[in-house]
Amino acid sequence: MVLFKTKHKDITIQNQLLMMTRLCTLLDAHYSLKEALIIMRFNTSHKKTIDYILQSLSNGHTLDSTLKRLSFHPQIVSHTYYGLLHGELASGIHQALELIKKKHQLKQQLIKTIRYPLVLISGFLLMLYFIQHYIYPNFLQLFSTGQSEPTIITLALFLVSKLFVILRFSLIFLLLLSIISFIVYRQTSVKQQMYLIRCMPRLLRICAYYNSVTFAMHYKSLLAAHFSAKEALGHLIDSNNNSYFSQSVSELADSLAGGSTLYNSLIQHDFFNEKLSYLFMTNEAHQLLTTSLNIFVKEAIDDTTFMIEKTLQYIQPIIFSLIAVSIVLIYLSLLLPMIDMMQTI
Repeated sequence: MVLFKTKHKDITIQNQLLMMTRLCTLLDAHYSLKEALIIMRFNTSHKKTIDYILQSLSNGHTLDSTLKRLSFHPQIVSHTYYGLLHGELASGIHQALELIKKKHQLKQQLIKTIRYPLVLISGFLLMLYFIQHYIYPNFLQLFSTGQSEPTIITLALFLVSKLFVILRFSLIFLLLLSIISFIVYRQTSVKQQMYLIRCMPRLLRICAYYNSVTFAMHYKSLLAAHFSAKEALGHLIDSNNNSYFSQSVSELADSLAGGSTLYNSLIQHDFFNEKLSYLFMTNEAHQLLTTSLNIFVKEAIDDTTFMIEKTLQYIQPIIFSLIAVSIVLIYLSLLLPMIDMMQTI
């Protein structure tokens, strides 16, 4: 009992990927789980973690529950759970690693894409603040006459002031929205949160897409292990406690218990998309359905990756164009009054 009261430092995602990749390599080489872990124990960087896992397994705990206590990535935990269920642990972990690597790659690509524009925007706003408080007032004093002030500088000063007001209100709004969202998330049940999501069609489509891919990914593994639809749904509920996915699958199970087919249950549930339900209408045989679900998951991941990469391609050009246009307008707001003054001399 003392073992599980010991606090462990969170293992970085890079170390998690490295450990699970080595475990998969050994499992693919037909080592048993225990033999693979003992071999991995000789790697000093993983020794404490492997010792914990071995002790946990010897105490009768499953690998997925042990990894969950060690704060491993949810994808690794869930795929380990389903891999153990249908006797294909290495295959399940391979799927998890592939998904996490793609997600990590897209995250790094996003950071790389927005890092320079963010620095550029910060520098531009700093320059704009300096121009508003020092350059424009001095130019106004220089160019103003007893009768009038340069209209273009006055207009530019007004627009810059409004821009900073909009930025301040936007930041305050985002901060308040984040606080309210956090409070709502902590104080409401999953059913109440799902009701609120149904009021936001765009967010509902995202949740339905995520639920559909997660359902297809894990349901096909359970079909391969020859579980019935009812048993498969039960395992899906047990492995995703207190989540939109778990609640949605629980509602599917209730619908099946009422005599409905899985196809009808899916098509009537707004937290699953229509394409997934169509697969259950056209493919009744387990082998054919497993193949169709596998294709569905692969296409969904590829489509998501393509959409994100395509979006990232437009971020930098749009930001650079906006900053370039803004700089040109600022330059003109300073240059045109000088030209007007030179013409009057």
